Amino acid sequence: MPTRLIREGILDSENINSLSWPSELFYRRLMSVVDDYGRFSANPTILRSRCYPLQVDKVKDKQITEWLSECVQQGLILHYIVDEKPLLQINKFEQRTRSSPKYPGPDGQVTVKCPSNDGLDGGEGGAVDDKKAAKNGKVKEEAIECLKTLNALSGRCYREVDTNLSIISQRLEEVGVDKEGVIQMLIHKQKEWEGTEFEKYLRPETLFAKSKFEGYYAARNDSNKPKSAANYRSATGEKLERWK
Repeated sequence: MPTRLIREGILDSENINSLSWPSELFYRRLMSVVDDYGRFSANPTILRSRCYPLQVDKVKDKQITEWLSECVQQGLILHYIVDEKPLLQINKFEQRTRSSPKYPGPDGQVTVKCPSNDGLDGGEGGAVDDKKAAKNGKVKEEAIECLKTLNALSGRCYREVDTNLSIISQRLEEVGVDKEGVIQMLIHKQKEWEGTEFEKYLRPETLFAKSKFEGYYAARNDSNKPKSAANYRSATGEKLERWK
């Protein structure tokens, strides 16, 4: 088990003290299993086995999910997806760096350097810059617009939460991908899947999954263009004129 620097601020943190007793215990146990960057798998079964190794029969995956959700709501943990795998990162973890990161960050990259605010030498790796703010403001705004466009096309109400925005942001940051192209892709898939068994897959985790996105994005300009797409509006309220 890695050595952890626990600061006294945890005792008078309003966010931590707003947690229920089980959630606070989960949060404190989680601090012992995350890597030096505060990251770990967000898979409930894995979390249960690592955080409660002697109580796996007493703790249920459903409880882990509830406690994790409570920590996310209090801003203590960031929940995100990389390569279709759920991950988490303890916010403001600020540990001395002793090893390479075991999990990619919210930007999809395995960071080599990050800042250490404990006043100690981080070793050969230097300070670690893991971009805790995570998302570039512009990319996040574009991700929100893409999500709103998907909601308009699908008739659903996907929320502007990290789980949805992070996977969209990851695709927007890829070389050769832009917001306009993503909106074209969304319109094309809506038209292609409308009224079929695939219509239920008009959702962020499918459309923006790394293993599927490249094919969807490449086919965005196929001749099967939606006839009614001009009726759809982007998040800015502008008609998608090119699809008339």
